[in-house]
Amino acid sequence: MSERRWQVFVVRCAICEKTLMTTPLIGAVEIKQFEDHVRSCARHDPLPESPTLGEVMRRVRVGVVDPA
Repeated sequence: MSERRWQVFVVRCAICEKTLMTTPLIGAVEIKQFEDHVRSCARHDPLPESPTLGEVMRRVRVGVVDPA
């Protein structure tokens, strides 16, 4: 039986390119952290008061960490 491997994601701000986190799961708590960062970083393109998931996620970049 093969061993199941979980992917780990790296999330970076699309504006300042800062790495926000590496995580195996992106849920509500993580998205709130992205939203908080984007609010402080993207003053020229502010988020609405209650942004949709798409509005938040278009301001971050998600990649997969290479298993070494």
